Amino acid sequence: MSHGNYRDYLRRYFDDLAIKTAELPTKARSTQLCVVIAAYKEKENIADVISSTKQALKSLDHTIIVVIDGEDDSTGTIAIQLGALVAYNPFNRGQGAALRVAYKLASQFNPSIIATIDADGQSDPSDILKIIEPIKKNLADVVIGTRRQSHWEKTALSRSLGIYFFAFLISVLIGQKITDPANPLRAFKASAISKVDLRRDQFQAGEVIIKCKLAGFNLKEVPVKNFKRKSGQSKKPKNFSYALQYGWAIIKSYLEAKSSNASFKESVKSKSL
Repeated sequence: MSHGNYRDYLRRYFDDLAIKTAELPTKARSTQLCVVIAAYKEKENIADVISSTKQALKSLDHTIIVVIDGEDDSTGTIAIQLGALVAYNPFNRGQGAALRVAYKLASQFNPSIIATIDADGQSDPSDILKIIEPIKKNLADVVIGTRRQSHWEKTALSRSLGIYFFAFLISVLIGQKITDPANPLRAFKASAISKVDLRRDQFQAGEVIIKCKLAGFNLKEVPVKNFKRKSGQSKKPKNFSYALQYGWAIIKSYLEAKSSNASFKESVKSKSL
């Protein structure tokens, strides 16, 4: 088994382990919308995020899925008490791994739309209604929130500069202007996200934009609010380290997407001969 295949095997193996920890309903049911949340030591914020999300979406049939990324500080217990479906990664794998597990769990509910929001309380759950609207109207397959066109409570200058720089880089790579490559509010047609090969365990925000766009899905940005964290600490690496790792994740995601598209076109060509 090659090194790449071995990593793919481990990724799927640990994803499956996490999925098995979720107590899925014994009777299968469908839901219009799944909201997925990756959480790591967010006991101070998770209750407000879930409660506010449920209130914002009370008119919609929805299911909230929380994936605890390894060590739990009672975040999972609180989420279960508030009615969320909860799964646990066996160790701290990264936000990308947690969301990948959440997407797979969401598929069990046969939703039309899957949306993401962070567990840290920096987004307004009512904005979920805004990001799913273009999908409901069939104007987009993928919607990304952008803080740069709405209320944005900025933190460190380096973080703000990083958003501008990586927005420019991704825009060049995918041939479409993107203004906020790291926004936690995103929405997808379930049929779209299920077809994208997501591999990043960490720094996945850029990956999902790049791979969805290069796979041919219609991508749109929608203005959303972004606030400073109310409590707890960010789990992101220090600024310079974060920039390097995020940049490398973008490059790898782009190369994977281009390689995947080339392989697909070659397969179609060979079948037509």
